[in-house]
Amino acid sequence: MKNKIAIIPMLLVLGACSTLPPTYLKVGTGYKLNETKVFDEGEQVNDPITARFELGVGVSESITIGYAHRSQWRRGFPVDGRGEYNVDEVFIDYTIKLN
Repeated sequence: MKNKIAIIPMLLVLGACSTLPPTYLKVGTGYKLNETKVFDEGEQVNDPITARFELGVGVSESITIGYAHRSQWRRGFPVDGRGEYNVDEVFIDYTIKLN
C-alpha cells in the first residue's frame, strides 16, 4: 500500500513538469583556443581543457534564459586546492537558425 501511495506525488510532479517550458541541462568540455593570461598566487594558469555546465529554459522558440558555469576539469575543486579560471553567469540567448 505504501508503494502505491508514493506513486501519487511522483505522478503529480511529472504532470507539473510537462506544463513547464522546455528545460535542459548541458554538461561538456571545451578546448580554449585563446585566453588572456590568468595567474594564481604568481603562477600562470595554463590549462586549455574546460568544464562546461549549463541549465536553461526555453522561453520561446528563439529565446533561452539560464545559468552557465565554466571552469577547469583538471584544476581546482574537486581535484586539488589550486586556483582555476572560472566563470558563473546568468544569461539570455537569442538563437538565429541558419537552415
